[in-house]
Amino acid sequence: MSAAPIAHAAKLPALQVNPQVTDGSITYYRLLLSPVVFQCRSFGQRYQSRRSGDCYFLSTLSAIAKVDPAAIRKDIINNNDGTYTVNFVKGGTKTPIRVSATLPTWPDGQLAYAGLGADNSTWVAVMEKAFAEFRTHAKTYASLSGGWMSEVFSDLGIKSQSTFSAANVKAFDKIIVNDLKAKQPRRSRPATSSAMARR
Repeated sequence: MSAAPIAHAAKLPALQVNPQVTDGSITYYRLLLSPVVFQCRSFGQRYQSRRSGDCYFLSTLSAIAKVDPAAIRKDIINNNDGTYTVNFVKGGTKTPIRVSATLPTWPDGQLAYAGLGADNSTWVAVMEKAFAEFRTHAKTYASLSGGWMSEVFSDLGIKSQSTFSAANVKAFDKIIVNDLKAKQPRRSRPATSSAMARR
């Protein structure tokens, strides 16, 4: 467990407005928790985003957190003023997005999108909120719906090593096994997979 790095006030980017939510009963609220805790590890269903359709984003964060949590920690900075700066990459240039620590919640106090993790960690929800601004500048959670993991790896400045396509799960499994045997990785690397429904 570790805290986010502290930023110097003179270098802070402009504070972004809270992204528009997808349901009228969702409101922004500052959770009565300790400051954002970065218990970075694979989180699976724990962080399932229920309404924004951004499983591609969450699965990529989970994969990175499992094998290289430092890559996540370096991208979130505690501004020590109730805001956080999340660093993304666009066209090879670092793009900082500053958001408040208030998060979208249901009337019962539960987070509306990415949920709490180990030790009530909120780093995924903070990154998701910043991504709602960064991705298309639409400033809406709806703008997160649908995407590919390669986009997120790129937006976090991490090179996506391989992309495969297969007709079915069995063929996909064979591709992955062969790729792993061929590369014999010396260290763990984040990996994700997805499926596209036939129309």
